[in-house]
Amino acid sequence: MKVTSENENRFVPEKEGKVRVVHSLINWYVTMPTAKTISIVYTFDVDPGGSLPAWLVNSFADKGPYESFKKLGELLKRQ
Repeated sequence: MKVTSENENRFVPEKEGKVRVVHSLINWYVTMPTAKTISIVYTFDVDPGGSLPAWLVNSFADKGPYESFKKLGELLKRQ
């Protein structure tokens, strides 16, 4: 399964004093290598706009999904 999410700036009006994310593209590639395992490849590319450089934001992009799936794995093992 492949899930793709890309930002669309036209849906929400800009707000004064707020920085708009200029670009984001997220892909999830989910496969089942065996009947009891899954493989998830997550890619995330963002240009946050504002004063934070994209390379800095992208360097931390894997932390949230990793922790989410780690916790999900722990919950599933209890089942």
